[in-house]
Amino acid sequence: MVTMIAHFKQWLVKWDRDIVTQDDIETQQIVIEKIMKAFKCIEDLLHKSDQKAMSIASKNLVPGSNEALEKEVLAMFENQKKSWYKNLKNTSYDLTYIKSILENIYEIKNRRSRECFQLRAENAKLRAEINQLRKS
Repeated sequence: MVTMIAHFKQWLVKWDRDIVTQDDIETQQIVIEKIMKAFKCIEDLLHKSDQKAMSIASKNLVPGSNEALEKEVLAMFENQKKSWYKNLKNTSYDLTYIKSILENIYEIKNRRSRECFQLRAENAKLRAEINQLRKS
């Protein structure tokens, strides 16, 4: 009986020590900011590429004319058909997906951390009761 109690106490000490309780909201914000920065860079590059293709297409035409607007739209569509453009657009979509998954993972982790805090509080309460019973 004594060894079983001793093993349980060792397990409790190890369990309490191994619980991860680091508050990582700041880390989450840093990671999401980095993802959003990469997303912004890709979208800016794609936008500038479209703008350049459109300005080249309507270079010698009257700005705002139907012909100029039509050429700009066609040039933009042609630009968006290029493989590098499609790859960057897919990467942009992937970053958005990763960001949403990351937010879900952190939510699950935060729930786990709350449960760990509750278990620690309950554990401390039970230890206090055990110590009080021993003194009685």
